[in-house]
Amino acid sequence: MLAAKNYWQPTSIPSYSYIGDDYPMAWPISQAKVGMQPEDTQRYTLNTPMGAQEWKALVPCSSDGTISLGPEGRRFTIAMFHQLQCLDIIREALVNPSLRPESTAGSDANARDEPSHWELTTSCLNYLRQISLCHGNTHIESVRSDEPPKITDLHRSTYECNDWTTLYTHFAESGCATPA
Repeated sequence: MLAAKNYWQPTSIPSYSYIGDDYPMAWPISQAKVGMQPEDTQRYTLNTPMGAQEWKALVPCSSDGTISLGPEGRRFTIAMFHQLQCLDIIREALVNPSLRPESTAGSDANARDEPSHWELTTSCLNYLRQISLCHGNTHIESVRSDEPPKITDLHRSTYECNDWTTLYTHFAESGCATPA
């Protein structure tokens, strides 16, 4: 005869001090799954003032994208907003030749403690490369051309994603961090 013992206990929500390493690895909010079909869009152009505004608007809090968490109001960013901010930094480097290293050599910008735009661009490319590798998406995408670059046909691709609108909603409800 098998005897079963009830090991079930109510799950408690962990609490964090947000001091040092005592914080969750992910923002503890619930996100539903949604389907997304990638498509070309007339929005988010690279080199127009409207496109620049649309890219900036993807990151809440006046493009700072940080939020205060915990009793001491420690500042954090959410990975999705960091990734979108990186895409905008890369966009700016593509459309503004004055941000390239050969254009800024010897300028006062290099004398500051802050990284140059080119250093930010390089850092962002590496970050986005690593995030892409981390997610290792295995969707099959149809190739439209045998000539490089091999452009893909995404109209039949539907991706299961976390509902990103939930992040914007929770971010707005939690309030933005006050930039330092």
